[in-house]
Amino acid sequence: MPQITFELIIKNDIYIGIDDSTSKIVGAYFTTEETLAEYYEILRQILSNYGIPHEIKKENRMIFTNNKENSHFQENDSHTQFG
Repeated sequence: MPQITFELIIKNDIYIGIDDSTSKIVGAYFTTEETLAEYYEILRQILSNYGIPHEIKKENRMIFTNNKENSHFQENDSHTQFG
C-alpha cells in the first residue's frame, strides 16, 4: 500500500525592532498576518526592556502613513494607525 504524506504549510512573518547603533534585536514577534497588534507588542517589549527610545525609525508600511484624502484631521496632523 502506498504511503501518502501531507504537508501543512503556514506562512509566518517575523517583525523585528533593531537598535540602529548596535544592530541588536530589541523586540521581535512571529505572526501569520500583519496587524497593528504586532507593532504594539514590539513597542511594548522595547519600552519594558530598554525604556523610551530617543527616536523610532519606520519602514514605508501603510500602518505608518496617513494617505487619507479629505481627512477630518487638521491639514498638518499626521495621525496614523500606529500613532
